[in-house]
Amino acid sequence: MKPVVKYLALGLGGVLLLLLALGAWLAATFNPNDYKPEIIAMVQQKKQRTLVIPGEIKLKFLPRISVELGAFSLSERNSQNEFLAVQQANLALEFWPLLQKQLVVDKLAFDGVRLHLKRDKNGQTNLDDLLEKEPDSGQKLRFEIAGVQLRNADILWQDAQSGQRAELKGLELKTGPIAEGVASKVEAAAQIAATQPKVQGKFQLNTGFRFAPGQESSLQKLQFQYEGDALEYKQIKASLSGDVKLPPQTPPPGAAGASAPASAAASAGAAASPLAFSISDFKLDAQAMQGAQKLQAQISLPLLDWQDKFKLEKMQAKFSLQQSAAHSLEVDLQSGAAQGDAKQVRLGQLSLQFNLKQEGLQAKGRLQGALDLQPEKLQARSQDLHLQVEGEASGTPLALDLHTPLQADLQQGRIKLAALKAQARLPHPAAARAGAPKNLELALNGDVEADLKREQLDARMQSRFDESNLQLKLGMRGFKQALYLADINIDKIDADRYRANAEKPAAPSASPTPATAPATPAQEPEIALKALTGMNLEGSLQVGSLHLSNLKMQNLGLKLKTRPGKDGGRLELSNLQAQLYGGKLDGSLALLVQGKTQQLQLKQNLSGINIAPLLKDLQGKAALEGRGNVQLDLQTEGTRLSSWRRNLQGGMKMNLQDGALVGFNLAQIIRNAKSALGAAESKTGTSSQLEKTDFSELAGSLQFKQGVGHNEDLSLKSPLFRVAGSGDIDLGAEKLDYLVKPTVVASLQGQGGPELQALKGLTIPVRLSGPFTAIQWKIDMAALAKEAAGQKVQEKKEEVKKNLQDKLKDGLKGLFGK
Repeated sequence: MKPVVKYLALGLGGVLLLLLALGAWLAATFNPNDYKPEIIAMVQQKKQRTLVIPGEIKLKFLPRISVELGAFSLSERNSQNEFLAVQQANLALEFWPLLQKQLVVDKLAFDGVRLHLKRDKNGQTNLDDLLEKEPDSGQKLRFEIAGVQLRNADILWQDAQSGQRAELKGLELKTGPIAEGVASKVEAAAQIAATQPKVQGKFQLNTGFRFAPGQESSLQKLQFQYEGDALEYKQIKASLSGDVKLPPQTPPPGAAGASAPASAAASAGAAASPLAFSISDFKLDAQAMQGAQKLQAQISLPLLDWQDKFKLEKMQAKFSLQQSAAHSLEVDLQSGAAQGDAKQVRLGQLSLQFNLKQEGLQAKGRLQGALDLQPEKLQARSQDLHLQVEGEASGTPLALDLHTPLQADLQQGRIKLAALKAQARLPHPAAARAGAPKNLELALNGDVEADLKREQLDARMQSRFDESNLQLKLGMRGFKQALYLADINIDKIDADRYRANAEKPAAPSASPTPATAPATPAQEPEIALKALTGMNLEGSLQVGSLHLSNLKMQNLGLKLKTRPGKDGGRLELSNLQAQLYGGKLDGSLALLVQGKTQQLQLKQNLSGINIAPLLKDLQGKAALEGRGNVQLDLQTEGTRLSSWRRNLQGGMKMNLQDGALVGFNLAQIIRNAKSALGAAESKTGTSSQLEKTDFSELAGSLQFKQGVGHNEDLSLKSPLFRVAGSGDIDLGAEKLDYLVKPTVVASLQGQGGPELQALKGLTIPVRLSGPFTAIQWKIDMAALAKEAAGQKVQEKKEEVKKNLQDKLKDGLKGLFGK
C-alpha cells in the first residue's frame, strides 16, 4: 500500500509542477491585449454595443488569475451614447475551483463608475439585451464572489413612462462574500436625488444578509440612516433598524425545479404565501420639518411574523406634530399581541390616543376596539369602534362620544361605517354673550361608505343640532381633485343665536340722529370671502324656517356650486327662492374671487313683499311702507362693506301700493309753505321718523354707477297730490341730493284743508339733501311765491275771459232775440 501512496503523491506533485510551469509560461508569453479586437468585435456582434478599451489589459495567472483594466466604456445598444464607463476595474479568480467547474471570484472592484439606466415609453429598458439568457450548454457552474467593491460611482435612472428621474452620486459600496446560502454583509453610502417622489439627501446602509433560492433569505442587524428632504418634508433625519426573514419560496406546480412533493404541497395550499415574511426588533425613529411644523415619529415592533401563522407582539407607535408650545398634536398607537392564520386574525386590544393643542383649544381622545382580520380576503371587521374626546375651547368644556361598526374589503376597495352614532357637546359660538348657553348639544347618526376603486365617498346622516333637525347627504368624487357633494335639509334654524354679537337693530328715535362720518378703511374690518370658493363643491340647501340677520324667511331653497381657481374661485347660488314678509323671493347670487379682488353679482325679484317689516328687521327702522314688487340687478366689488357701497353698479326697480314715505309729511310741509308764502327766506326742516307721507302708488327706478344711484322717473300718487322727482342717492358717502316735485291735484274738493285748496294745481319744489341720518328738506319760498303769483294772474285771466265770454253770449242772445 505504501508504494501506491508514494507513487500517487509523486504523480500529483508532478502534475502540480507541470501546471506551475504552464502558468509561468502563459504569464511570460500570453498577451491578452492581442485579443482586444476580437473581444470588441464579439460584443458588437452579439449585443450591438460598442466596447472601448483604450488602456492596457494586465493578466496574471499565479497565485490566482487576475485581470486589471484601465478605463473602458460600453455604449447603448445600436447607439454611440454612453451606457457604462469605468475608470479602473480589477477582477481576480481562484485557479483551482475552475478545474472543478466552479467560478470563485476572489476580488471584484470598480472605481469611477458611470452607469445610465433608462426605460422607454414602451416599458423596455436598456438592460434587457444584457440580461438575455445565453443558450444552456447543459453544464452547471457554481458561482461565488468573495467580495464586491464600488468606489466613486454615479448611477442615473430615467423612466420615460412615469417621468421619474433618480440619481445616486458618489456611491461607495462594499460587500462580503456573495454566494448561495452564505452569510455576508454589505455597506453602502451615497447622495440621492430623485423626482416623483421628490427626494434630495444622503443615506447610509449597513446590514448582514443571506440569500439562497429554495432556502430562507434574511437581512440581519439592518441599519439605515437618511438625512435630507423628501416630498414636502425638509431637514429629515431618519434611522431604521431590525431583522427581516423571508421563507423559501416554493416554485409553482409544474415549474422547472419544482419537486413532486413540493408541487403536491403547493397544490394542497401548503406552500408559503408570496407575502410571507418575519420582522423582528424593528425600530424607526424620524423627525422632519413641514413648513413651521416639526414632525416626529417612533415605531417599535418586537415581532411581526406572517408565514404559515400570523403572530404579532405588542406594537407601539408615537407621532407628534408641533408648531409651537401652544400648537401641537401627539398620537400614541398601541396594539396588544395577536395570533392567527391567513384566514383569520383577531386584534383584540387596539388603542389610539391623541392630545391636541391649538390656540383656545385643548382636546384629548382615545379610539379603541377589536378588529377581526381576514388576510387572504383582505377584509377587516369590527363590531364597535369607540371614539371618546374631551377637552375645552376658550374655557368651555367640549366632548364627543362616537360608536360605529366597521366593514372593510380592500380587494373590492370598500369601507363601510353602518349605524354610526355620535353625541357631542360643542362650545356655543355666542357663549361670550350675556345670557347665552355655554354649550351646544349635537346628536348624529347614519351610514358612511367609501369606494376606493371608484374614488367615491357617501354619507347619509340625521342630526339634532340645538333646536334644529337636519337631514344630510354628503359625498366626494375623486381623491386627487375632489368634488364635494352636499344636500342639506333643515327644518328650522335661528342663525342669529350663534352670533357672538347678536345685537338687534336699534329702534328708531323720535328726534333726528346727528350725522356721523362713515368708518374709515382702517377702522372697518375686511370681509374675506376667499375661503368660500376654496372647495370644488356642488349641493343644495332647504330650510323650512330661517332667521338670519334678524330677517325671517320660510321655505328657503337654493342650489350651490363652487369652483376653485388660481388664487381664488367662483361661488354660485342659483334657484334662490324663499317666502318672506307676505311675498316671494326668486333670484341668484354669484361671488368671484381673484387675488384680492372680490366681485358680487345679485339678481333678485321680490314680489308681493310687505316692505316695512322687512326694512325694520333688517335696519331697525323702516323708511318706506307698502306692498309690491322690487327687482334688483346689481354688481359690486371690494373687501369691505363701504367699498361694496362705493363700487355698486346696475339697477333696481320698485312698484309699491298703499304705503307711505317715512320721515316726511309732505302735506304738512305744503301747508307750512302756504302759511309762509311771500316770505323772503326758504322754508327748511329735518326728517323725523314720526312723520310720513301716505301714497296709493309709488314707482321708480335707480341706475347705480360707482355707488351713486340716479333717478329720473319717480311717480307717487295720493289723493292730495301727484309727485315727480329726480336726483341722486350716494351710498358711498351715505348722503342724498334729490328734488321732489309734488303737485296738488286740481280736482281737490274739500280735502287737505284750506291751505291745500289754495294751492291746488300748484307744483311745490322740495329739495332733500344731507346725510342719511339727518336728511334736510328745503322749499324755495321766493320761487314758490312767483309761481303762485303767476298762477293767480293766470286764474284772473281765465276769470276775465270767462266773464267776457258770458257777456258776449248774453249780447248775442239779445241781438237775435233768443
